Amino acid sequence: CAVETAGTPEPQTIGFDSSVQFPPHNLQARRSEGTVDDLNPHFTGQIHDYGWTVADEMTAPPAPYRRFRGAMPSWDNTPRRGPAATIYANSSPEGYELWLKSVVDATKRDLPPGERFLFINAWNGWAEGAYLEPDQRLGRAYLEATRRALTRTSSWETLVEYARSHQG
Repeated sequence: CAVETAGTPEPQTIGFDSSVQFPPHNLQARRSEGTVDDLNPHFTGQIHDYGWTVADEMTAPPAPYRRFRGAMPSWDNTPRRGPAATIYANSSPEGYELWLKSVVDATKRDLPPGERFLFINAWNGWAEGAYLEPDQRLGRAYLEATRRALTRTSSWETLVEYARSHQG
Protein backbone atom coordinates (compact mmCIF):
# COMPACT_ATOMS: atom_id res chain seq x y z
CA CYS A 1 0.00 0.00 0.00
CA ALA A 2 1.16 3.48 -0.83
CA VAL A 3 0.23 6.10 1.74
CA GLU A 4 -1.62 9.00 0.13
CA THR A 5 0.31 12.13 0.97
CA ALA A 6 0.86 15.28 -1.06
CA GLY A 7 1.66 14.40 -4.65
CA THR A 8 1.20 10.62 -4.39
CA PRO A 9 0.14 9.32 -7.83
CA GLU A 10 -2.11 6.31 -8.43
CA PRO A 11 -0.46 3.37 -6.65
CA GLN A 12 0.07 1.17 -9.74
CA THR A 13 2.22 3.85 -11.37
CA ILE A 14 4.78 3.57 -8.55
CA GLY A 15 4.74 -0.20 -7.99
CA PHE A 16 1.96 -0.60 -5.42
CA ASP A 17 -1.34 -2.45 -5.76
CA SER A 18 -3.34 -0.20 -3.41
CA SER A 19 -3.29 2.97 -1.35
CA VAL A 20 -4.23 4.11 2.14
CA GLN A 21 -5.86 7.47 2.73
CA PHE A 22 -4.07 9.57 5.33
CA PRO A 23 -6.31 12.51 6.18
CA PRO A 24 -5.85 15.40 6.09
CA HIS A 25 -3.47 14.77 3.17
CA ASN A 26 -5.08 14.95 -0.27
CA LEU A 27 -8.51 16.04 0.96
CA GLN A 28 -10.54 18.36 -1.21
CA ALA A 29 -10.79 20.76 1.73
CA ARG A 30 -12.72 23.99 1.64
CA ARG A 31 -11.43 27.06 3.36
CA SER A 32 -13.43 28.13 6.38
CA GLU A 33 -15.24 31.44 6.27
CA GLY A 34 -14.74 31.85 10.00
CA THR A 35 -11.74 32.09 12.23
CA VAL A 36 -10.41 30.30 15.27
CA ASP A 37 -10.45 31.64 18.84
CA ASP A 38 -7.10 32.89 20.13
CA LEU A 39 -5.49 32.67 16.69
CA ASN A 40 -1.92 33.93 16.52
CA PRO A 41 -1.97 37.38 14.85
CA HIS A 42 0.94 36.17 12.68
CA PHE A 43 -0.99 33.14 11.42
CA THR A 44 -0.18 32.34 7.77
CA GLY A 45 -1.56 28.81 7.62
CA GLN A 46 -4.86 27.46 6.38
CA ILE A 47 -8.20 27.04 8.14
CA HIS A 48 -10.60 24.53 6.62
CA ASP A 49 -14.12 23.65 7.65
CA TYR A 50 -14.35 20.13 9.12
CA GLY A 51 -18.08 19.87 8.38
CA TRP A 52 -17.55 20.53 4.68
CA THR A 53 -14.70 18.03 4.67
CA VAL A 54 -17.04 15.39 6.10
CA ALA A 55 -19.69 16.17 3.49
CA ASP A 56 -17.16 16.11 0.63
CA GLU A 57 -15.60 12.83 1.78
CA MET A 58 -19.01 11.19 2.20
CA THR A 59 -19.90 11.98 -1.40
CA ALA A 60 -16.50 11.30 -2.96
CA PRO A 61 -16.60 8.66 -5.70
CA PRO A 62 -14.68 5.42 -5.22
CA ALA A 63 -11.12 5.44 -6.47
CA PRO A 64 -10.43 3.56 -9.73
CA TYR A 65 -7.99 1.34 -7.79
CA ARG A 66 -7.98 -0.45 -4.43
CA ARG A 67 -8.02 2.24 -1.76
CA PHE A 68 -8.33 1.77 1.95
CA ARG A 69 -10.33 4.73 3.19
CA GLY A 70 -9.56 6.81 6.23
CA ALA A 71 -10.99 9.44 8.55
CA MET A 72 -9.65 11.79 11.20
CA PRO A 73 -11.36 12.97 14.36
CA SER A 74 -9.92 16.49 14.08
CA TRP A 75 -6.80 18.33 12.96
CA ASP A 76 -4.84 21.30 14.23
CA ASN A 77 -1.08 21.04 13.88
CA THR A 78 -0.37 24.42 15.47
CA PRO A 79 1.83 22.83 18.19
CA ARG A 80 4.05 21.41 15.45
CA ARG A 81 3.84 24.09 12.74
CA GLY A 82 3.14 27.28 14.68
CA PRO A 83 1.66 30.12 12.61
CA ALA A 84 1.99 28.04 9.41
CA ALA A 85 -0.41 25.41 10.73
CA THR A 86 -3.33 23.72 9.03
CA ILE A 87 -6.51 23.72 11.09
CA TYR A 88 -9.81 21.93 10.45
CA ALA A 89 -12.21 24.10 12.43
CA ASN A 90 -15.52 22.96 13.89
CA SER A 91 -14.67 19.29 14.32
CA SER A 92 -16.87 17.32 16.68
CA PRO A 93 -17.50 13.73 17.73
CA GLU A 94 -20.77 13.84 15.77
CA GLY A 95 -19.08 14.95 12.55
CA TYR A 96 -16.35 12.37 12.98
CA GLU A 97 -18.95 9.65 13.62
CA LEU A 98 -20.79 10.57 10.44
CA TRP A 99 -17.55 10.49 8.42
CA LEU A 100 -16.39 7.20 9.94
CA LYS A 101 -19.83 5.65 9.38
CA SER A 102 -19.60 6.56 5.70
CA VAL A 103 -16.08 5.08 5.54
CA VAL A 104 -17.40 1.84 7.08
CA ASP A 105 -20.24 1.71 4.54
CA ALA A 106 -17.93 2.44 1.59
CA THR A 107 -15.44 -0.17 2.79
CA LYS A 108 -18.16 -2.82 2.94
CA ARG A 109 -19.48 -1.76 -0.47
CA ASP A 110 -16.17 -1.40 -2.33
CA LEU A 111 -13.88 -4.09 -0.90
CA PRO A 112 -14.24 -7.86 -0.70
CA PRO A 113 -14.25 -9.71 2.63
CA GLY A 114 -10.72 -10.16 3.88
CA GLU A 115 -9.70 -6.76 2.49
CA ARG A 116 -12.06 -4.56 4.48
CA PHE A 117 -9.64 -2.34 6.34
CA LEU A 118 -10.04 1.30 7.24
CA PHE A 119 -7.71 3.74 8.92
CA ILE A 120 -8.15 6.45 11.52
CA ASN A 121 -5.65 9.26 11.92
CA ALA A 122 -4.90 9.00 14.89
CA TRP A 123 -5.15 7.36 18.31
CA ASN A 124 -2.88 9.89 20.02
CA GLY A 125 -1.74 12.54 17.55
CA TRP A 126 -1.68 15.27 20.19
CA ALA A 127 0.71 17.51 18.22
CA GLU A 128 -1.82 17.52 15.37
CA GLY A 129 -4.98 17.67 17.48
CA ALA A 130 -5.96 14.29 15.98
CA TYR A 131 -6.63 11.89 18.80
CA LEU A 132 -9.25 9.44 20.02
CA GLU A 133 -7.84 9.13 23.54
CA PRO A 134 -10.09 10.53 26.25
CA ASP A 135 -9.38 14.08 27.36
CA GLN A 136 -10.70 16.46 29.99
CA ARG A 137 -12.83 18.45 27.54
CA LEU A 138 -14.80 15.68 25.76
CA GLY A 139 -14.01 12.59 27.80
CA ARG A 140 -14.61 9.40 25.79
CA ALA A 141 -16.79 11.06 23.13
CA TYR A 142 -14.54 10.21 20.16
CA LEU A 143 -14.10 6.62 21.33
CA GLU A 144 -17.86 6.24 21.75
CA ALA A 145 -18.41 7.74 18.27
CA THR A 146 -15.93 5.19 16.88
CA ARG A 147 -17.76 2.34 18.60
CA ARG A 148 -21.14 3.45 17.29
CA ALA A 149 -19.84 3.88 13.71
CA LEU A 150 -18.16 0.46 13.73
CA THR A 151 -21.08 -1.38 15.35
CA ARG A 152 -23.77 0.34 13.29
CA THR A 153 -25.49 1.77 16.36
CA SER A 154 -25.31 5.42 15.35
CA SER A 155 -28.29 7.63 16.11
CA TRP A 156 -29.30 8.71 12.63
CA GLU A 157 -31.38 11.54 14.04
CA THR A 158 -28.28 13.07 15.65
CA LEU A 159 -26.18 12.56 12.53
CA VAL A 160 -28.83 13.95 10.18
CA GLU A 161 -29.14 17.02 12.41
CA TYR A 162 -25.37 17.45 12.27
CA ALA A 163 -25.42 17.16 8.47
CA ARG A 164 -28.27 19.68 8.16
CA SER A 165 -26.45 22.18 10.35
CA HIS A 166 -23.45 22.02 7.96
CA GLN A 167 -25.26 22.47 4.67
CA GLY A 168 -24.43 25.58 2.68
